Amino acid sequence: MIAFVKGIDPEIPENRITEALNKVGLDVINVTRLNRKDDNTPTSTIKVTFKDANNPNTFIHTGLQADSMHFNAEAAPQNKKHDRVGKSGGGVLLAVKELIKCREIINKTTHKNEIIAVQIETLLYKSILISSIYVPPTAKIGMNIFQDLYNINNNCIIVGDRNATLYEIGSANTDARGKQLQELLKEHLIEYVDDGSTTFEKE
Repeated sequence: MIAFVKGIDPEIPENRITEALNKVGLDVINVTRLNRKDDNTPTSTIKVTFKDANNPNTFIHTGLQADSMHFNAEAAPQNKKHDRVGKSGGGVLLAVKELIKCREIINKTTHKNEIIAVQIETLLYKSILISSIYVPPTAKIGMNIFQDLYNINNNCIIVGDRNATLYEIGSANTDARGKQLQELLKEHLIEYVDDGSTTFEKE
């Protein structure tokens, strides 16, 4: 089980953090400082791996006390993913913080559309369904998917990559999948949020 702590001075060594956690009774397997991807220099974020599954919850509530300094801890995200069977790369993923209770509702590929959906319980709306859909460039959008999602839960957020271009929402032209999006918009099955930024840039 894993938790993260941000804002840890790079001068504080991992073994000092391990000692501090062991001192309060937490069973630590490993403490690793994360490095930046571009130049591999140490960041101020550490990843802590625990042996006991209950330790991360305790750690998240108590935080890290090292000498006179206190740091807040965060849970590692729950990764809900749909992998491509027999293919390299790709797939869809939803990352949900461990403290947020969720339930996987859909995890499948239908008509080459890759779909994953989780349901999160809330106080205001009882529950919200969040879905991510990937449509490959060679596939059509599965039109029935959207109605199926709303049939499960009308409080639904749908994100993803449909590989569609639609002139009305800023594309240079409208392709076949764009026409499908247009139909979904007309039927009020989806709404789009546009801030004017592009989703693809050629280098």
